Amino acid sequence: MKRQLTVKESYFATTKKEAEDVVKEALEDKHLIKQAITEKSNKNGDYFQIDVEFKYNTARGLMEGE
Repeated sequence: MKRQLTVKESYFATTKKEAEDVVKEALEDKHLIKQAITEKSNKNGDYFQIDVEFKYNTARGLMEGE
């Protein structure tokens, strides 16, 4: 049996408001365990990187369920 335990997602936003909206949407999921907004810049300008991580189960929880 093969099951995915965690999901990591990264997003890109050009404004702080867009970044906060992504995090706000992620907060609606009860499985959210990590959220981060990082302001970055490159030669083209500033942007925000949003990282969210969800944990859906543990190996122990899956094994006990069988």
